[in-house]
Amino acid sequence: MGKINTKPPAELSPKELAYQVKLSNMFVRSSKQLSVFETRIIVLALAKINFEEEVSESQEIWLTLEDVKQMGGNSNNSYALIKKAANEAYERSIELTDFDDKPGWKKKFRIFQSCTFDEKKQMIGLRFSYDFLQHVSILRNFILFLPRELKGFSSNYSSSLYLRLMIQMKDKATGLPKNKWTETIKIDDLRWALGCNEGSYPVLKDFKRRVLDLSTKEINESPHTRFTISYENDNKTKEGRKVTALKFNMESKKGDLPESDFDYLFFGAGKPDKISKKKLVLTEAQLDMVSDWLSGNNGSRKLENSSLTVSQFYEYLRKNRLIPLNLDVNNPAVYKKWLIEKLSHPDFVEAISPFLKKLGFR
Repeated sequence: MGKINTKPPAELSPKELAYQVKLSNMFVRSSKQLSVFETRIIVLALAKINFEEEVSESQEIWLTLEDVKQMGGNSNNSYALIKKAANEAYERSIELTDFDDKPGWKKKFRIFQSCTFDEKKQMIGLRFSYDFLQHVSILRNFILFLPRELKGFSSNYSSSLYLRLMIQMKDKATGLPKNKWTETIKIDDLRWALGCNEGSYPVLKDFKRRVLDLSTKEINESPHTRFTISYENDNKTKEGRKVTALKFNMESKKGDLPESDFDYLFFGAGKPDKISKKKLVLTEAQLDMVSDWLSGNNGSRKLENSSLTVSQFYEYLRKNRLIPLNLDVNNPAVYKKWLIEKLSHPDFVEAISPFLKKLGFR
């Protein structure tokens, strides 16, 4: 199987800290047939998006040959190759199944709406499609990773499998990556997520040898990945003698993960109001203060000084389905009590971080 690299990823440069890529879990589970080069272009373009700002399909993102070379591969990569990959990625579509919790529904959409080529400067400009960007601007159920985690993979199966197994990595209670975790995946769902064409490696033995074993080897030996993997047949879900699912076992590489994997929020200039680095939580004093501001119970001047209103915050919660429709928000005491409970959860704090930053957190 090859030697497993158990060393943690190297420290990140300040420049890399801004280059996290965000994708919805639904997209990671979707069917996509992309080459290694196409994946690199998509990931690098995503890394140039600022998720703290509103993402627009009118935004054109420019990539250079040097950008692509940072993802590894052949040092002789040429502009002609990245131009070819961009043209091919433009023709690709993504297919979702059972989206929006609607069993039996399927949806197809393109990743890019346009590609522009500057032949003189040898650069490519990419505009993502509206439908694709919905899986980037999502506030819940997403993964975060760095482009370099996929660096050097020779197979796109490796990239797709690595991202797919990242979905269960985060501990919902603490917001931190787990040291170990497992996930059982139906073989048909796994083929779908890895983009295996219908009829590709129909025999499980071949699918394991040609796809899973090679991907496992690349993931485990890479110095850039955050965890190692292994897999086995899931005997609990067998249909007679037929294997229908595989159980994957993941283990984080020893050592601390790069701190860039977590968001940081600080209030004011000093340490007393600092939100925990590795848990997006507020102190008791902050819980009372922030819930007062956002519920309209007290602190309207603070909102006004930050160019915010209680209504704007409520609309943000409603639009992103973060608040129950039957909650009596016109009753400040009820609204505040609900906010205090929600603000104790790291995922909720992360979801409303744009508002917290406007209120003075950083």
